[in-house]
Amino acid sequence: MALHALASAFMGWLYGVLIAGAVQDWPALAETLLILAYAIAHWAVYQYLVMPALHR
Repeated sequence: MALHALASAFMGWLYGVLIAGAVQDWPALAETLLILAYAIAHWAVYQYLVMPALHR
């Protein structure tokens, strides 16, 4: 669980650094959908790639 918490914190920081500044002028709905897509991609990558690799 600690690794998952650290990974989530890192991905949140990454979003803030790389994406949030670029979408400040986007409509709220588009920005919300981008955040949702990012969250789903983050979950899928960590669920099916990173965590199984760390569990071995």
